Amino acid sequence: MQFIANCIQNILRMSVKELERKCQPMGIPIQNTYVRVYSLNFADYQVLLALDHDDMEYMARKLKEEYEKWGLATNLEKNKYICVGEGKESLKFDGGEEIKPCTECTYLGTKIDQSGDNTAEIKHRISQTRKAINALNSIWWYKNITKNRKLYILQTII
Repeated sequence: MQFIANCIQNILRMSVKELERKCQPMGIPIQNTYVRVYSLNFADYQVLLALDHDDMEYMARKLKEEYEKWGLATNLEKNKYICVGEGKESLKFDGGEEIKPCTECTYLGTKIDQSGDNTAEIKHRISQTRKAINALNSIWWYKNITKNRKLYILQTII
């Protein structure tokens, strides 16, 4: 099983390198450098980054073609497409396939929305933290647990 996972990771890595080669001037530039970010990858999750709709459509099409070359199928039903700011056109592929834009999605536990603002995500995380700390109130006020043990619990949570 590990062998298969390693093979897929290698295919994904090679596909991203080929995508970068084909999409050289695209991606998101990193400030004051010539480096551009095309893709964020984690396990079998992949995020493409582009400055405009045409670049995104081209990059998505090239990545899909690259996967097909390696025998991997892309499930367009599971793919998400968010356009930050204006414009909400679908990404179109050959054969009439398309990915419709959505207003928000979750990547590695972080909500991303079309506003490009992370205020809602920060408020959500603060709320989750408060709930977790409040759930421990009985431990904080329990007299039979030493201060050192309580400190250890707090440090473990943080």
